[in-house]
Amino acid sequence: MRKRSSSSGGGRSSVCLRLEFSKPFCTPGEELGCRLLINTERPLRYKAVSAELTCCEKFFIKGSRLTRTPHRHTIEISGPGLALPPRKSFYFSIVIPRKANPTYIGSSILRIWRVKASVELGLAPDISVEEALFIVGSIGQEGQRSASSFKDHLHMDIHLKKGLCFPGEILEGSVLLSHPTAVRSLRVEIFAIEKLCVEPLGEISLARSLRRAVLPVKKVVSFALQAPNYSSFIDVCSSATYVLKATASLRAGGELVVRLPISIGVLRTCGTGRGIPRVFRTQGFKLFERTSLGRGFTRLSPLSWS
Repeated sequence: MRKRSSSSGGGRSSVCLRLEFSKPFCTPGEELGCRLLINTERPLRYKAVSAELTCCEKFFIKGSRLTRTPHRHTIEISGPGLALPPRKSFYFSIVIPRKANPTYIGSSILRIWRVKASVELGLAPDISVEEALFIVGSIGQEGQRSASSFKDHLHMDIHLKKGLCFPGEILEGSVLLSHPTAVRSLRVEIFAIEKLCVEPLGEISLARSLRRAVLPVKKVVSFALQAPNYSSFIDVCSSATYVLKATASLRAGGELVVRLPISIGVLRTCGTGRGIPRVFRTQGFKLFERTSLGRGFTRLSPLSWS
């Protein structure tokens, strides 16, 4: 369970809020179970308890920055009441929109989902706690597992063991060379390709190398690279896709290149908006938690453009 605490108070009394999630990630259309704990040293009267699910986005393009809040939904958890020491718990659930785009932190696109729980105290300042929510993309079918290219008498193939990987999972595959003696060196790379088109600022396309490995030159060679930490997505103004690229430098000069699109997310269950990961790994979450998200994202005000 993911947890986050917030404290308020001084002197002999204090109040501490803690927010817990029933799972470390969600997919579009899923229902997230949450628990809010109020730890208090003395009776605490409150007027209302509420929660809010928010998605905030930042776009960076040609030296300009645009921000917007494409989703904000508030639910009422409780009306007036009394929290007695040592603690009081509230259980509630939040439904992730079926068309929700996944969490993403890139060079030109940032998308952060958060759950914020607030306790209204009336005369005293309200207290709240918030937690970043990791949303993974839900994909209808697995991507392709192989690609090939040839030049003159040389033929090169890429094969992946899986057509769909979970964020942060180890991506395993192999490269096949028909004539390894014709190759001087061999490498594989994972690229993230971000595209952004926002009027009136224009559009950009940016490719970044995320992982790279130099391989021994032989007829069949295996490799293992960590998959990207965020799911691929495409919407009306932005996209992030991933490509596995194998490059063979030839002894006769030039290169032979094979490109294979890779899918990052979970496979959608038929008839629902939910996804079920084939393999569950925690590396991606650890990397996500170490990233400095900045609490300021929850205070971004939406901007509109044509």
